[in-house]
Amino acid sequence: MNRNTAWMQWLYVAIAIVAFVGTTAQVTAYLGAGAVQGTINFWKETTPTPAATFLLVDIFAFGAAVLIWMFAECRRLGLAQGWAWLYFLGSAFVGISVFMPLFFAHRHRRIRALHPDQDAAISGADFIAVAMLLASLGVAAYYSLTHLPHA
Repeated sequence: MNRNTAWMQWLYVAIAIVAFVGTTAQVTAYLGAGAVQGTINFWKETTPTPAATFLLVDIFAFGAAVLIWMFAECRRLGLAQGWAWLYFLGSAFVGISVFMPLFFAHRHRRIRALHPDQDAAISGADFIAVAMLLASLGVAAYYSLTHLPHA
């Protein structure tokens, strides 16, 4: 395909930035307790309601599937395994919402360079679903930034 799809990788980077800002705004409340106690406090507060537990299980199940695929995709595309481990560890210690979009950007760039015939981008009605998801992300990040926890 001869169309320019580089904008897709920058969309992924933008998602990673918004995710980092939105999640970091909430994590700061745990930093004052120290690394170990802050981590314990964080995990204790992920299961106080059925909705929170649902989201926890949902994110872990999704993360497991995506990270398994990511390791295989890194091999398929010839990306050094160090990259796969960086994205895995970053997902575990910073946030999957930050590091998976960075992997997707890297993957998109690699496919454009090595396999331009496999390059693809969203189009047509896809933009409706993407716009809805991006709007939801924007609302969630805005909420996070306007409802900072008391440290």
